Amino acid sequence: MKQADYIKQIAKFALANDNARLRDLLYQFVVYSQKNNRGKFATEILSIIKDSERDNSLGKLREYRLNKEFECKVEEYILQTVMSSFTMKDLVCTQDVREEFEYFIKERKQVDALAQMDIPVSNKILLHGPSGCGKTLSAYVLAGELNRPLIIVNLGTIISSKLGETSKNLTQIFKSADKEKAIVLLDEFDSLGKIRDYDQDHGEMKRVVNTILQL
Repeated sequence: MKQADYIKQIAKFALANDNARLRDLLYQFVVYSQKNNRGKFATEILSIIKDSERDNSLGKLREYRLNKEFECKVEEYILQTVMSSFTMKDLVCTQDVREEFEYFIKERKQVDALAQMDIPVSNKILLHGPSGCGKTLSAYVLAGELNRPLIIVNLGTIISSKLGETSKNLTQIFKSADKEKAIVLLDEFDSLGKIRDYDQDHGEMKRVVNTILQL
């Protein structure tokens, strides 16, 4: 979407009091602004969102402080690190999607018992859909239900600024997140398509995809 499209959608959700979709869209607008070299503006918008979440009863997020060593290494790639109190009650979705989420959550809560029986457990979910459909909110719900910190990582920033080092940086992020027992949301996942168009790819996309599959 272009900036004008974001503004129209923001106005639409705000006037409809659709706070969940408005918040999700505002976070997407922050990412859009960062990608278009408007870092200061993006930071100001993010600050407004966080202030609202702290002061507004609708806010179900609280800031989570990462280990200082981890934060120093990956700070430039992180959009947000929070503890969430969103639950499945906050998720508006079809019954099929709800059952998939509930099954995933039950698996993760019983991961130790399942591991003892050598039963493999899913450790990732691919969230897809148009802007504003609730992908980020779904991540908040998973984090809230599992009582884990949520780290939102801008995959687009990693790829655009560190092409050639993407796999290494992703591995570092997930290793560090594992120590924090955190859930990681890779935002802007479609940025992988940019690598395909890069003239000097040299197998970068294949390495990145393999890294993600092995995490």
